[in-house]
Amino acid sequence: MKRVLFFLSLIALTYECNAQNADNDVKRYGLKGKVKVMEEARFPYTKQVNGEWSVVDTVFYNVEKYNFDENGRLTAIEHIHNQVAGRKGTTVTITKFSYKDEKIVGSETYDEHGRAINSSTVNWLNNNTYVDSFSEKETKNEIVHVLDKDMRNKVTTTKKFNSNGQLMACIITNFSYDKNGRASKEVITDSLSGNSYNFEFKSLGTDKKGNRSKVLFTENKKGGMPNQLLLYTYEYYK
Repeated sequence: MKRVLFFLSLIALTYECNAQNADNDVKRYGLKGKVKVMEEARFPYTKQVNGEWSVVDTVFYNVEKYNFDENGRLTAIEHIHNQVAGRKGTTVTITKFSYKDEKIVGSETYDEHGRAINSSTVNWLNNNTYVDSFSEKETKNEIVHVLDKDMRNKVTTTKKFNSNGQLMACIITNFSYDKNGRASKEVITDSLSGNSYNFEFKSLGTDKKGNRSKVLFTENKKGGMPNQLLLYTYEYYK
């Protein structure tokens, strides 16, 4: 279970930081139409019956609400964590992104009462590489993003350091996209242990605009992480 939760948080984190450019994040990630809000509900407990995948338990699941302005730029993500740490209840936070000269420069995260609880700073190394840095209670985190020609994540390297500056974790993620610009594969490597995990996003349905409404997130390894269902709903600008 701990491994499942770790990768759930890691995948959300690396996807969240895809807001690199103010041009049009909606189109960059393969979304169709003038998307105002994309809601992603991720369920780790699923089963397949007669070829149909469905959720079997909602004891733990996360919801991410991606907010876009009318120009297609990602402005904020609302995080809704249900059944946190096995306790009944819901925790809500929201991350708001800042831009300068059409590039992301940082973010601020607030709790459900509007109190600032975390912030990140972005340092651009060149036109296609930047470092997102932020601190937690006793750790410091750095995520190096290498972007492809369409300004999407190509490779991210996530490092976590303890209060003494010692490296606690180093995770490298390689991203692949389909012809429509939608995430199709992720290869996650734990550089400290040498373990590697291959994941795929398999579309199981779309809405009337052609955006994915149901996705199976699966690991290509026998006995690997349980299959997860990602259910999407959208709100569009008129």
